[in-house]
Amino acid sequence: MTLTETIYNELMDGLGKGLDWQQFVAKYGASKGPLYNAIGQFFTDIYSRITALNEEKERVEAGLDQGKVTLGSLDQKIKEAESAVASLENSEKTLNDEIENIETRLAQKSELARHIAELEKLGFDIERLRHLRDTLAEIGAKCGLKGKQAVTQFFDDLEDYGTFLPGIE
Repeated sequence: MTLTETIYNELMDGLGKGLDWQQFVAKYGASKGPLYNAIGQFFTDIYSRITALNEEKERVEAGLDQGKVTLGSLDQKIKEAESAVASLENSEKTLNDEIENIETRLAQKSELARHIAELEKLGFDIERLRHLRDTLAEIGAKCGLKGKQAVTQFFDDLEDYGTFLPGIE
């Protein structure tokens, strides 16, 4: 079974049982293609079902004397289906907002990963950066500086470093 079919089946099952949309988005939000395809198929099928229900309603009204289906129960089914469609349309909007949010967070994390890769190319892997931080904290503590003060002082001193050595600018 494809991911699109799995998502579609979960949407259809959700009509009867209810669906936790936050959990649903968390589960499938990263798979936009299959998710959009399943939602599209779902709406197409729901539309077909509503159309079929409306056609059945017309047949029942014409043959009410046969007493097979009452108009009241059919109207209830249509109202339920229309309510489900309205609920799903609201959920689709929520889902699209969640996808947009996820895409924004992904872009931020991609930018962070790019910066990490740049640091690693320069020879600053996480262990070296930790070692630098720890060393600066130790030196700062000996000079009476705390955490960020030691780092700030180090980089201030580093900028002045060139003025102490001839030929370094």
